[in-house]
Amino acid sequence: MVSWISTAYFLTKTVATLPVGQILTLYSTKRVYVSGILIFELGSLLCAVSTSMPFLIVGRLIAGIGATTVNVAAIWLIAQIARLEIRPILFGMIALMETIACTIGPIIGGAFSEKVTWRWCFYVNLPIGGLALAISYFMPGENAPKKASSDKTLAAKFLEIDWIGCLISSGMIIAFLFPLQLGGNTYPWKSASVITPLILSAVGIASFLAWQRIKGARAILPWSILRKSILGSSFVSFWTYWALFDQIYYIPLWYQVQGRTALQSGIDTLPFLLSSCLAPVFAGLFSKKTGYYWPIMVIFPLLSSIGTGLMYTMGPASSRTRMIGYQIISGIGTGATLQLPDVSIQAELAHESQLIPQATGLMALVQGIGALIGLAISAAVFLNQLTIDLRATAPFLSETVAKELQQSIAYIFTLPASEQDLVVQAYIKSLNLVFIAQVPAGVLASLTSLTMIRNYNLKHRGRGAGSADERMDA
Repeated sequence: MVSWISTAYFLTKTVATLPVGQILTLYSTKRVYVSGILIFELGSLLCAVSTSMPFLIVGRLIAGIGATTVNVAAIWLIAQIARLEIRPILFGMIALMETIACTIGPIIGGAFSEKVTWRWCFYVNLPIGGLALAISYFMPGENAPKKASSDKTLAAKFLEIDWIGCLISSGMIIAFLFPLQLGGNTYPWKSASVITPLILSAVGIASFLAWQRIKGARAILPWSILRKSILGSSFVSFWTYWALFDQIYYIPLWYQVQGRTALQSGIDTLPFLLSSCLAPVFAGLFSKKTGYYWPIMVIFPLLSSIGTGLMYTMGPASSRTRMIGYQIISGIGTGATLQLPDVSIQAELAHESQLIPQATGLMALVQGIGALIGLAISAAVFLNQLTIDLRATAPFLSETVAKELQQSIAYIFTLPASEQDLVVQAYIKSLNLVFIAQVPAGVLASLTSLTMIRNYNLKHRGRGAGSADERMDA
């Protein structure tokens, strides 16, 4: 059940995206944002005081809902208070903060686990959330889309939510994500336990689209959002998050296989994390200065592919300096593209800003699925190749030992030194296949940007876009 600690969080974080998008069209952005912080804090507190694994998983489920509420509300808030050409910088700052969190989170978490207790991995969220609540006091107050329902009571607005659409979308997402988590681990990929939910998810998608067509403008995902440029932006985000999370997970493994601790490997991954952290700021400044975001979305994903392609050439004896350089190349390519799909969507909807929350919810859903599919496919590739390589390079290992090695890197260092070298070679070869498998993600992100996303000039597009683009001068 340990794997469900992270799975539960990403499950609700993904499922909640579409409902949150519609809720933001009905209620004050500030109220929704603050509610998201409180929900996340509640989930973190439950995790910190949990006395059993199911208790901990429930806390993670709640925290995931809070996290996606904060994320989608923050993007919508920026659309309400900043001119269109200013937003890339603000989105870049969001990406900067997210990447810093990804950078120091594992390091701090590892330190807490080793020096104090794992519970502090969750307790630490409480003062941070308290600070966020204090800052939110200074946020603009009643920013909500102007709709016919704006004068209705909270209860009346609650009834306007497309609850049937929420139910269908939740079912189809859960039916799709569960096999990704269980396939190849708990059940074989060809088993009925994996194939049946995937078939049900396909039925769910068809049912969901039909229901959205029936509901029209009151749907959880209005049909008018499903246009070429918005779908293109969502797919770019899909491929970008696929590459991002694969590298965040597998680059540290490359170091751990060679004897580095979890804490040390977190530090070794800093070149990727820091470059992907600063690149969105550069992308935002470039977009603000020139008015264009499209060239970055076409060119920079290719750097991610180049970086991961170069990682494929690394062996156990390769220079660590080379790996640092390859991390930086890939980090710049991945990071520069992280938040630009948000910019693209808001440029497309500059004159239909009431659709931005739900379009943002759609993109958040697709990017979350991209991360989970990427990790699932990479895990399948890695474990399959590792099984083959262990048989080829260390055929003397028993089946029991081989299974232990697939489950735990630490088991490598319980073997005799002569056997360790052979196992490390097998691990590195398998990791190299994971890196080369990430190359198409950057290429597809670039091709999607080239063929599906419009090349708007933000300075021109923002003119006459309404009050949302007139509230802030900078």
